Order: sequence, then C-alpha cells, then structure tokens
Amino acid sequence: MTLNVVFMGTPKFSVPALEILIKEKFNILKVYTQPPKKSKRGQKINSSPIENFCKKNEINFSNPKNLDNEKEFNTFQKLSPDIVIVVAYGQIIPKKFLTKTKFGFINIHGSLLPKWRGAAPIQRAIMNGDKKIGISIMKIEEKLDSGP
Repeated sequence: MTLNVVFMGTPKFSVPALEILIKEKFNILKVYTQPPKKSKRGQKINSSPIENFCKKNEINFSNPKNLDNEKEFNTFQKLSPDIVIVVAYGQIIPKKFLTKTKFGFINIHGSLLPKWRGAAPIQRAIMNGDKKIGISIMKIEEKLDSGP
C-alpha cells in the first residue's frame, strides 16, 4: 500500500527528507512551504529551498502565509492525506489540522529533544559546543516539540 503524504518543510535541511519520500515512491499529494522572503543585500525576494526543489521536480506545492484560515483548512481536508511529514516548516500547525489524517503528523526535529526546542537547533548546538547531536522524530501534538 502506498501512503498518501503531505510534506511540510522550508529550509535546505528539509530537502533530503522530501527526496527520500519521492525515491521510496510515496504518493506526495502536496508540499507546503513558507512564502518567499526578502533577504541578503538589496532585499532580493528568495523562494525557499523546498519551493525551488518542487518547481524543479514539478511537485504540487503551496506557500501560504498562514495556515490558520478556512480556505487553507478546506484545501488540506480535501487532500485527505494518510500522513503528514513535517521538517522545519516554520509555522505551528493549527490544532484542527492534526485530526484530519489517518496516521497523524510526524515531525523530524534537528536536535535531541528536549534540548534545543524551537528554531535553529543545529546552529544552537554548534554554538554551544555540543559533542553529542542528533535528530528527534515524533508525532506532533498541540504543544510545539512535545510529542511522544
């Protein structure tokens, strides 16, 4: 049985996870990423690495500014995913989304939780001089980075 997957990610760190899902023949229904942002000198507008990957590989993607509205919720609900994989997406998933999949939302976080919860865990581990690093994989619950 092939799982129907929605993927949510934004930075370069999240690209390998999406590549593996595609390589392993999961059915990617849609990818969510952050909208383009101004950055660097000249405040050039830059798309996220995930958006660039999706464009290059002709993958259906969306980059909503905010998920917490009826339009986005209805769109997501119609996808009817079996599972959602989240890797450094950059937005808190609204509670009502969390019950609309068969197997839930799985988050891949770039630290050994509970250490370095939140954004930029790899950078914070390096700045702290941590000798032991890793990732945490958990089911998403209402509280950020608190799943089993």
